[in-house]
Amino acid sequence: DLDSVYENFDGITYAKGASALRQLVAWVGEENFLKGLKAYFDKHAWKNTELTDLLSELSISSGRDLESWTKLWLQSSGATLLRPQIQTDANNVITNATIQQEPPSSPPGLPPVLRPHRLVVGTYEKQGTKLVRTNRFEIDVEGKETKVSELVGLKRPALILVNDDDLTYAKIRLDDVSLDTATKEIASIESSLSRALIWGAVWDMVRDGEVGTGKYLDLVLAGLAAETDIGLVQQVLMQCRSAIDVYADRKNRIPYNTKFADGLQSLLAKSEKGSDRQLALVRSFSAVATTDLQINRVAEILDGKEKIQGLNIDTDLRWTLLRRLVVMGKRDLAAIEEELTRDDTAMGREHAAGAKAAIPTLEAKQIAWTLVTTNESLPNSEIHSALGGLSYIDHAEIMKNFIDKYFDSVATLWNSRTHEIGQSLVTGLFPSSNITKEVIEKSDKFLAENKDLAVGARRIIIEQRDALARALRAQEVDLRN
Repeated sequence: DLDSVYENFDGITYAKGASALRQLVAWVGEENFLKGLKAYFDKHAWKNTELTDLLSELSISSGRDLESWTKLWLQSSGATLLRPQIQTDANNVITNATIQQEPPSSPPGLPPVLRPHRLVVGTYEKQGTKLVRTNRFEIDVEGKETKVSELVGLKRPALILVNDDDLTYAKIRLDDVSLDTATKEIASIESSLSRALIWGAVWDMVRDGEVGTGKYLDLVLAGLAAETDIGLVQQVLMQCRSAIDVYADRKNRIPYNTKFADGLQSLLAKSEKGSDRQLALVRSFSAVATTDLQINRVAEILDGKEKIQGLNIDTDLRWTLLRRLVVMGKRDLAAIEEELTRDDTAMGREHAAGAKAAIPTLEAKQIAWTLVTTNESLPNSEIHSALGGLSYIDHAEIMKNFIDKYFDSVATLWNSRTHEIGQSLVTGLFPSSNITKEVIEKSDKFLAENKDLAVGARRIIIEQRDALARALRAQEVDLRN
C-alpha cells in the first residue's frame, strides 16, 4: 500500500524509532541490554528472526516484561506528556513531588495511552556564575501519577528537569519556578543536552497554550548568547520566528518582531566574524526586520552599503535579503528580475519563484496561484518555493481572497497531480496565514460535505485545521500574558 507509506512514513518515523530504542536500553538497563543482545546473536546466528526473538532475550536478561512495553511503545501513536508537580512547606522544603502523565493530545482522536518510562530527574542550583546539576535521580514512571520520593525533604531547587539526559520519548513540562529560572539562567547551564531539553520543553508549552510567546522570546534573547551548538541555534531562531508569526496575539506581532530583530542585531555585533552563527543571525534578522530602520539596514546590506566584517554575501543570502524587502513592499518585480539576471541558475529560478509569490499585491498572488496549480511542467522546487511565498502571515488580508478558492479546488489538485505535488499543493495552499475561526468553520463544513475525499487529502486538512485551532488557543494565552 504505497499511499499509506507516502502518508505515514516521515521524519518522525526515524526520530521516534531512535528514541524508542534509547528508551528500551534505559528500561532494561545497558548491561542487561548488551547481555540480551549477545544471547540473541548467539542463539539465532545465521537465521532469520522476528522482533519477538530479540525482546524475549532482553526480557530474560533484565527480568522485565516487554510484552506490554512493546504494545504501548511500538503499537501506539503520539507522545505522552510528563508534568512535575512540586509542593513545599513554609521553609521551601519539598513535602510532595510527583510526575503526572497525560496521554497524547495531537493529532485528535488518538487512544489515551500511558507509557512506562525509565528516565532521569535532574535538580539544578546556582553555583557562582553557573547553574549546576546537583542531583540525578533515575526512576520508573508509570500510569497517571508517579511519586518521586527522592525529591521529598530536599530544599526546593532552582530548576527541576524531567527527562534530563533525554532517555525517553515524551513531551515534558517545567513547573513555574523552573520556568522562571530557565528564562533567566539557561545560558549558564553547561550541558548542551540539558539546554536543548529546556528549549524544547518551553517551545512545546508555547504551542500547547501554556506559555505566551513573549515569555519564549525572553528565553531566546537570554539564552542564545551562550548557545554554542549551531544546529540548536538555527532551530531556536526558526522556532522563535514561528512563535511570533503563529502563536503570538496579532497585536503583539509587530512589537515582538521589533524586539527580536533588535536582539538579533545585538547578538550579531558580538558574533565571531565569518562564523556559521554570524550567518544564521543575519538570515534571521532579515526575516523579521520590521521597523523602517531595520528594513533599511537589510537594504543596505543587500546593496553593499553596509559591510559586515567576515560575512560573505553570496547569491543565496542575497535572495534571502531581497525576499524580506519584497515581503515588506520595499522591492518590486523589477528588482526580482534584475536579481535573476545575476543568478540565472536552477537555484536562482527557485528563489525568484518564491520572491514573486511574496509580492504583497492581489495580482502577484493570483499569478503565483495559477502558476502552481496549472503549470504541470514547473519544477517541484519552484512549486515549493512559490508556495512559501504565498503563505506569509504579513499578507493574510490579501490571501483571504483565496480561502473559498482553495476548498473548491482541493479534490482536483489532489487527484490530478502526482502524490508528492498533490500533498504539497493541498498543504501549501491551505489558508494557514488566516488564523481565524472562520477558516476552522469552513474546514469543518468542507470535511462534513466531502466524506468521499481521498484519505490523504482529508488528513492534511484535518491536521491544518487542528494547527489553526492550536494557534488560536496559544494566541489567547499570549494576549493574557
